[in-house]
Amino acid sequence: MRIKTTGGYVEGFEENGLQNFLGIPYARAERFQAPREINWEGVFQADAFGKKAVQSHPAQETQAGWEGRKEYGEDCLNLNIYVPARAALKARREGKGLPVAVYIHGGAFQNGSNRDRSGKQIIRDHSFIYVSINYRLGVLGYLYLGAALGEEYRGTGNNGTLDQLAALRWIYDNIGEFGGDRSRITVFGESAGAKTLGALLLRPELKTCCSQVLMASGAYQCIREEETAAAVADSFFSLAGLKRPEDILTMDVDNLLAVQERLVDNPGNTCTFGPVADGITVPMDWREALRSGRHWSGKAIVGSCRHEMVFRRLGDPDFTAHCPAIARALFGQNAEIAIEEFEEFDAGERQEESGSALRRALKWEQLLSDYMYRTYSRRLAELLAKNGSQVWYYSMDFGTASHVLDQSVAFDGAWRDDALFPGIALEERRKTAEIIYESYVRFFETGDPNWEGIPEWKPLGDEREKMVWDGRIHTEPLTEEETLNRFPDEVFRLQRSPDHAAATKETADPQPQAVPDAAMEEASDIIARMTAQREVFWINPHRVSFAKAKESLDFTMADIEEAQARLLRFAPFLEGCFPELQKTGGIIESPLQDIPAMAESLWDGCGAGEGAPLRHGRMLMKLDSELAVAGSVKARGGIYEVLAATEELALKAGLLKETDDYSVLLKHRDFFSHYTMQVGSTGNLGLSIGIMSAAIGYRAVVHMSSDARQWKKDLLRSKGVIVKEYEGDYGAAVKEGRALSDADENSYFVDDEHSSRLFLGYAVAALRLKKQLADKQIPVDGDHPLFVYLPCGVGGAPGGITLGLKYVFGDAVHCFFAEPVQSPCMLLGMATGKGDQVCVQDFGLSGKTLADGLAVGRPSELVARNMRPLLDGIYTVQDECLPGWMQRLNETEGVIIEPSACACLGGPKILAGEQGRAWLKQQGLYEKTAQATHIVWATGGGLMPEEIRTEYLNLSK
Repeated sequence: MRIKTTGGYVEGFEENGLQNFLGIPYARAERFQAPREINWEGVFQADAFGKKAVQSHPAQETQAGWEGRKEYGEDCLNLNIYVPARAALKARREGKGLPVAVYIHGGAFQNGSNRDRSGKQIIRDHSFIYVSINYRLGVLGYLYLGAALGEEYRGTGNNGTLDQLAALRWIYDNIGEFGGDRSRITVFGESAGAKTLGALLLRPELKTCCSQVLMASGAYQCIREEETAAAVADSFFSLAGLKRPEDILTMDVDNLLAVQERLVDNPGNTCTFGPVADGITVPMDWREALRSGRHWSGKAIVGSCRHEMVFRRLGDPDFTAHCPAIARALFGQNAEIAIEEFEEFDAGERQEESGSALRRALKWEQLLSDYMYRTYSRRLAELLAKNGSQVWYYSMDFGTASHVLDQSVAFDGAWRDDALFPGIALEERRKTAEIIYESYVRFFETGDPNWEGIPEWKPLGDEREKMVWDGRIHTEPLTEEETLNRFPDEVFRLQRSPDHAAATKETADPQPQAVPDAAMEEASDIIARMTAQREVFWINPHRVSFAKAKESLDFTMADIEEAQARLLRFAPFLEGCFPELQKTGGIIESPLQDIPAMAESLWDGCGAGEGAPLRHGRMLMKLDSELAVAGSVKARGGIYEVLAATEELALKAGLLKETDDYSVLLKHRDFFSHYTMQVGSTGNLGLSIGIMSAAIGYRAVVHMSSDARQWKKDLLRSKGVIVKEYEGDYGAAVKEGRALSDADENSYFVDDEHSSRLFLGYAVAALRLKKQLADKQIPVDGDHPLFVYLPCGVGGAPGGITLGLKYVFGDAVHCFFAEPVQSPCMLLGMATGKGDQVCVQDFGLSGKTLADGLAVGRPSELVARNMRPLLDGIYTVQDECLPGWMQRLNETEGVIIEPSACACLGGPKILAGEQGRAWLKQQGLYEKTAQATHIVWATGGGLMPEEIRTEYLNLSK
């Protein structure tokens, strides 16, 4: 049973009539980060459960010698798929797919796993596929760090929700390969599993990934405001004794869990965690979205149990006395509403002299049951029905009717537990359990819970009826008295203390200063020179031999070759799209040009006399400024990513096979017009993404800072691209663009900071360069070193090119990044070892530069991580150097490039300087430089209007 998925091949096993696929990774989890795409090589053996999410461990596991790290882990994003083999075979023969039921487990957002219910106990003799998923829990899934650590961490309060979305997308994309019908997917959950569905209803993706829901004892009530979520985080920081909130990022996982256990050690722990209305994953106006119909619609079963909180009462002899404290722990500020409602009831009881201890306890039980669960289930059912969904509503009144008892009875065999059904015969319990089970799985299979074993169950409409699960199963009117109704839409509200708010604001908005740790101290000298706005040359102390380096890289040579093959497949399509590519057969590549006169000028300018070996090397310019379509290096990665996404979309839609002539896609502009391609950019990446996307037929949107060059915005608009402008720097445009794209199920966001596709598109340049050097009979080996100088912004283009060059030439190539003095983000990220955790403004630098394409405040963590063992060094250049180099290049070689690209021309100067010569001698390269090759990589400028070129050239005068 080998199945091809979007992540790779999986192989399961058959047992007791079920095909089992266990522990399949659907995404990768990194601490406090959104889930990341995952792929694997070879065949994943899906024969054992994956890790559970980090959580408190049951006492019996500990006593039995629990081997913790084998069962639980931070990277826990896996799912299980169970397929009834005979039913799947029959459906396949009939050309059909089986319906699918996806289970999101409960557990107060703190406990549980995809092992909680097996395929055998859910499917039995029915014909549907059962899928169960894991997602991150507790602190790692739902602790909101935005108030404490700033904008970058605003999404942390919803990582568990994003995990669920990633799982549902994966299931939708792949379930057909397992015999499922992706147009008939039911998502069901109870308690926290239903509450998280309440948040997912607000996500546009759910409309695609799910046609039905079953929500038991939970709705949308656990969505909380950022204020409440920040107050929970404040409590965590206090309990942990953290002097700085950012220390949570590196806390040992066992310590995280220990503090979490103290945090939830109260009678209100059920509400400690939950989705956050952060404006990114969950909209700020979520209440209005629910009321106005801006949410999922489809078929739904929604309901709750009559006495959800009964065991709070039965297990506490002093229940009534404890209830105000329980309410405050459960509801926060809302507790006063419940307390006031109880006091009104109690006053009436006293007045009528009818009060009793039991009646008071039952009133509190009703208050807790309704305001924790029942009120919200009813409200949601009515909202969904009002806005067009077909909703069947129920109330579980059988036995104790305790929390999620209908689900436990139907799926878990809870009908055998005498404590849950005092005085009720075992056979009556069994029959009732079978009826409830049959109704739910009929809904999974047919979209209708009705069958011959129950009275007609009508969806909510003009006749407001509910199904009552009881010893005598029946329907009855749904009246206004069904639940209490005074609570607001969020069950749990807290207010931050002023001291905490002030402290975390100071953390979130730090003053420019270096963080005093070991890495920063080691880099203190170069940081001091950078903050003094002087040019610097940083030599990477972490570079190692390529044989060792490639063991830790995220990419292989096979990845680069696969990207090259994809570009070749698209060549006929590109040739048809762009007339200028007809001469090259649809291949976008730039010339490699000798620049001897400019080389003489550069060596003269840095004092490298005739006797210096360096001067006798050969210097060439890689003219990516002349790349067709986009006129910059971004034509490599940007166009490649758009093409890769297009291929994926076309293959799924059946418009294309990999063996086809890809020019067939020219006929499908109308299909692509229903999708949006978006990117945040300083300029050149936006040009490549926008122009390529518009040519294919996409609705193309480029998000840019308001100070990006106007001519680039004008050019994009002339190509039919939508340009959105933002105050602030590049980071603000990226953040907003990503959020808008995430809110649109038919939108794809090109993420310059994290994209593997961009990175690989750039890396292909090395394969092309190898051929160009061979054509010029230029050797690259241990005796003939190659030095490459690459302008760097966020890092994707120079990083991808460096990766490719190292795979092609190994230790014979030496790569250096060039950055502006005011915006050396990659240098800071690598020198301090903090990657994207630091930005140039933290060090008093403005981030403003004439090299607008390099005006980036924060580096890509993906690039910084992969460059750590590969890159030789980084140098910075003053803005005033750029127009002069631009003028000299024009005069000596007749080449015009933009100021950002001119940063590459500072490379020879750093090697000719005292620090550079010392490094060359240390590496045993100094004498070899006489037979070396230098490539200065001109990254852009080909699309500059004539008046802009003149403007720049005039700056040199």
